Amino acid sequence: MPSVSKKKSLNVLIVEDEPIFRMDLSMNLKNFGFDGIEETIYAEDVIATPDMCRYDLVLMDIRLKGKLTGLDAAQKIASVCTTPIMIISAYQLDVDEIRKKVPTLIGFASKPISTRLLRECIDGVIRSAHEGDEAYGYQPRIVSLSAG
Repeated sequence: MPSVSKKKSLNVLIVEDEPIFRMDLSMNLKNFGFDGIEETIYAEDVIATPDMCRYDLVLMDIRLKGKLTGLDAAQKIASVCTTPIMIISAYQLDVDEIRKKVPTLIGFASKPISTRLLRECIDGVIRSAHEGDEAYGYQPRIVSLSAG
């Protein structure tokens, strides 16, 4: 099984408007050995990106600054890409309803997310990519993750 530390070219987009939580996610990813990390606080930025499909994983908050929600951005990404999306939110969400709208949803994590669970999520994305599963986001293993 591939190790996270061997896959440094993973491109991860963090869409999170809470600065401390966004910084924590970014630091954890860097500690895992990744350098392809981008961040934004607005769903509008994601939708306006012409090459949004270049990401290997999107970590998406639902409630963001701006007019659009993270769910709006996740739906747009899923409509044009197979990029796996992990929802990270402090709010109770209807995961089944989100799954209908975002077929590339791979999981839901409650804030705060532990380093161990974040790493498991990323390992799963890497494992799927290495197994050659072109639709690695289309058979979501929806798991509610919380700090531990």
